Amino acid sequence: MILLHGGFSYEMLGFLGGGFALFTVLLVLLHLWARKTAFYRDEFAVMGTVPKMIYYLAFLVVAGFVAFVATFVILILVAKILGS
Repeated sequence: MILLHGGFSYEMLGFLGGGFALFTVLLVLLHLWARKTAFYRDEFAVMGTVPKMIYYLAFLVVAGFVAFVATFVILILVAKILGS
């Protein structure tokens, strides 16, 4: 619960830190997976700078959305487990 005074609680900071850590791990794993694909070896490696930047920004948006959703799913699962 967000308090109306006193700033962020430790739980909120932990949730934000956990979400950032989850996003970082997910981003690294997706990068490692993407480098092994045929698309990366055959086409992406020889593309110009602008198309690479567009692909990379799209990748970051999708990875951020997945991490955002995964963070809330994990939060709900932890709340259900600890709440029972």
